[in-house]
Amino acid sequence: MIPFLFGLLFFVAIVVAVMAVRLKADTPKVSEWGSVIQRRLQLMWTPTGAEMQDIRMAGTTRERLTVQRFGFYIIGMIGGFALGFALQRISVVAFLLGLLGGFVGWIMPALSVRNKAKAKRADAEKVIRLWIVLAAQQVSAGMDPAPALLQAAGIGTLPTWKLLRWYMIDAQFNHQPLWEGLRRLDRDYGLRILSSMVSALSLATDRGTRVSNALIAAGDLSWRSAIAAEEEQAARSEQIVVLPSTLIGVSLAVALVYPPMSSLTAGLSVA
Repeated sequence: MIPFLFGLLFFVAIVVAVMAVRLKADTPKVSEWGSVIQRRLQLMWTPTGAEMQDIRMAGTTRERLTVQRFGFYIIGMIGGFALGFALQRISVVAFLLGLLGGFVGWIMPALSVRNKAKAKRADAEKVIRLWIVLAAQQVSAGMDPAPALLQAAGIGTLPTWKLLRWYMIDAQFNHQPLWEGLRRLDRDYGLRILSSMVSALSLATDRGTRVSNALIAAGDLSWRSAIAAEEEQAARSEQIVVLPSTLIGVSLAVALVYPPMSSLTAGLSVA
């Protein structure tokens, strides 16, 4: 139990020390202690830019993830110590299991957020491809690029459609081109599919060429990318279906061939 107590006391001491240094002179109200603890824990872990993109994409917050990581860290550490002592191992092994459990508990919430963000980002890319194609079709019909982008983003109700509208309207409110808002959307959520279109529209603006032509070209590229992605997904699904069928066929062949072959080999060995 001594390593467990030392590890737990060490962790509590770090948290208390950080809170003592960072707390202001005035004492917060009881109802504010939850947010105060979140802020103090937040000071002990600063996510990178890519991690913040995943946090936003997963629909969570930095504070919530921080609390989850430290909570699972403590649970994993206690579970590792308990497992070590339950197996009646020596104190060093129990201590190492506690550290391993704490490490696993620390990374599990981040991995969950990363996987959730990856799935949502894939769905968002499908929506963005459709949006670019719709905007390009409206530009081909004679509409100006800016109204076409805004109108095309207004047909859906999913979160990605709302993000597109919000960032473009924010850019318009700040007297900026709409693609500057899309650039910020790419930076905040890691939607790399927007990078090529934003670069093309910005380059067309800087060179004084027609933005509509750049948008039509982006729509054609998005349409081709969407078709290629669907074909790749269909091929992958076909492989998933074919592989079990192949394994079943091989298993049946082995089941049919093995008895005669075993009898034949047994007869040859007797002879």
